Amino acid sequence: MMASILKKGVVLPSPEGYMHFRDPKVWYQDSRWWMVVGARDSSDLGQVLLFHSYDLFNWSEDYQILAKTDDKNVYMWECPDFFPLGEQFVTLFSPQGKNHKTINIAIVSKMVIWLVTGHLTNVTK
Repeated sequence: MMASILKKGVVLPSPEGYMHFRDPKVWYQDSRWWMVVGARDSSDLGQVLLFHSYDLFNWSEDYQILAKTDDKNVYMWECPDFFPLGEQFVTLFSPQGKNHKTINIAIVSKMVIWLVTGHLTNVTK
């Protein structure tokens, strides 16, 4: 059986205050679709944002900032991933602008591993 793909274009525009918004990772869990996106805000700080949808076309405008840098050298967090590992969730991303010699968290080829506590079912903005 061949699957067909129908290109729809942009289904979620960049939220206000973000100059870069890219590299979505989408999955289905707990009766809805979830998406993490790498972002760069108007202050040039990297972030990972979490969105949800019930149909893949209409995404909630309410989103959660999963993680955000406070390092002025890190202007973008790209290629995010987010998945459960035991009772926690793991967020992976690539920090753009960070000097790998000065970072104090786990990096493998400029990929950062960040543990997030909580459950997706509690994200109800």
